[in-house]
Amino acid sequence: MPLSNGIDFLGYITKPNSVFVRKRVLKNFRNKVKQYNKLVNDNKIADFDKKQFVAVKASYFGHFKHADYFKIKKYLLNSISS
Repeated sequence: MPLSNGIDFLGYITKPNSVFVRKRVLKNFRNKVKQYNKLVNDNKIADFDKKQFVAVKASYFGHFKHADYFKIKKYLLNSISS
């Protein structure tokens, strides 16, 4: 396989000039956001759930920080319900 396809390692796709987050990692985070939004919309969220989601969000954004993620972060922050 040519190097231009990138190397898949530890949740990232590394190409010669950039690093991207794997689509599966983004999909997993989107699913977490959907679950959280559903709980918020159904008024079934407790303080523990909010604290747990903040920890999950921080973990994913820590992972995203090592890649080219500015557009991803902007999109994901806009999709989270308050």
